[in-house]
Amino acid sequence: MADCDKKENTTGTTDLESVEIGEAVSGQPAVQYKKSFSDKYGPSLKMLKPWRRKKENKKSACPMDDAGFISTLWYTWQTPLIVKARKGELTTDQVHKMSKYDAADFNIERFDRLWEDEVKRRKGLENASLAGTFLRFVRTRVITSIIILTTSFYLGYLGAACIVGALLIYIEDMDKDWRIALTLTCCMLISEIIRSTFTGWSWYLNYRTGIRLRSAALTLIFQKLTRLRNLQDQSVGQFVNLCGNDGQRIFDACQFGPYIIAGPLLAIGVIITSVVFLGWWALIGSLVFILFYPFQIGTSRLMARYRKFAIEVTDLRVRKMNEMVMCVKLIKMYAWENSFSEAIKRIRGDEKDWLTKAQFVASVNLTVSPFVTLLATVISLTGYVLTGNYLYSRQAFTIVALFNTLRYCIVTTPFAVRGLAETKVSVIRMKAILEMPDYELCQKKPENPVNSVEIKNATFGWDKQEDIDEDDDVMVENVKTMEAEQIGRASCRERV
Repeated sequence: MADCDKKENTTGTTDLESVEIGEAVSGQPAVQYKKSFSDKYGPSLKMLKPWRRKKENKKSACPMDDAGFISTLWYTWQTPLIVKARKGELTTDQVHKMSKYDAADFNIERFDRLWEDEVKRRKGLENASLAGTFLRFVRTRVITSIIILTTSFYLGYLGAACIVGALLIYIEDMDKDWRIALTLTCCMLISEIIRSTFTGWSWYLNYRTGIRLRSAALTLIFQKLTRLRNLQDQSVGQFVNLCGNDGQRIFDACQFGPYIIAGPLLAIGVIITSVVFLGWWALIGSLVFILFYPFQIGTSRLMARYRKFAIEVTDLRVRKMNEMVMCVKLIKMYAWENSFSEAIKRIRGDEKDWLTKAQFVASVNLTVSPFVTLLATVISLTGYVLTGNYLYSRQAFTIVALFNTLRYCIVTTPFAVRGLAETKVSVIRMKAILEMPDYELCQKKPENPVNSVEIKNATFGWDKQEDIDEDDDVMVENVKTMEAEQIGRASCRERV
């Protein structure tokens, strides 16, 4: 350990940082390097400053890293780029580079540490939870996004419940003071501006969180591929499909996932306020929203099931296309184009069917969502009037405004449910790749220095070839039929 401390370090880090995390040096326990609070959250907390000014020689490659709070919320750091694009003077060299905090090499370092800790804590790769590691990786940013998003929702709820009700009372009042109306109008405008600003802030956090998690996950898969002994029953096309489609599913989950928590938090406040304004009939109308969540859970499971089947068929199609590209000369020589084309069309048809079913379920969920708000309003107001109560205008408009505040949550919840359901399937596929055996290097030198390679008492083995599926059987039969037809035609020509 002393030798390691005295060793020169040319990477620009301290001796403590140069020790690899999770590894032992010279038989001693591994040194665990833990970042301080300022190191972990310092770059993000600097964004809370209203304005940030840096010298020209200290500016980051991406202006987003140097933007202050106001510039981040209103995206004014992009103004020079947009002005140049509007004038037609924008070139590719002037486009902003990626932030170093969103780069793959920056995020994979932390994700590797979390994944190694998860494997050690669960005592094995098979028991480790990749989804749990994903959650730990984005936990702080997701919690922050939920708080900001809930604040945004409650600002809209405040404008609907309090300010609209106060305006209606002011309209019904005989002694009207224009100062009160002006004050209420300004309060509504300010609350709406703050609400839209906080909503944009939550989207900003969700987008950057999705970029960081996707870059870390895909880099982890890429590093695993470089350590594999072979691809087993997988193909290169399947890995390309996983990095393309499944990576996007992870991004979608980070983008819409916080709505799963922020929506119910807003619903609690809306239900309590609606009961105060309208009584127990508002609670009955609110039950419509509560009963809608099990419906969304059921549709999410159905979408996840269809998505799983669609991915399996997509992998089969990609594998067939890869075989056709690799053996295109042989296919052209034996005129097997039609058989391969029919097989790929058949697989593509099955894939299209599963994708159509998944999109149909998603469209039903998305179409029913706005109808829930109208149904809850009608049930509440109709029941209140039919029981002999007199409905005032301030009560009716306030209840409609309250239930409309839930419309945005109800509309975005299907996207969140679909993103989380599809991410669950993607995590299972990535976990299966991480469980594949690594290539073990033989570092033992030969006993005889003359020999380059020595093999003693070795046992050789090879991977079992994947069984031919039904599509391959059909393809083989088609090829045999075509060969028989070609032989028959050749014999007929010889006779002629």
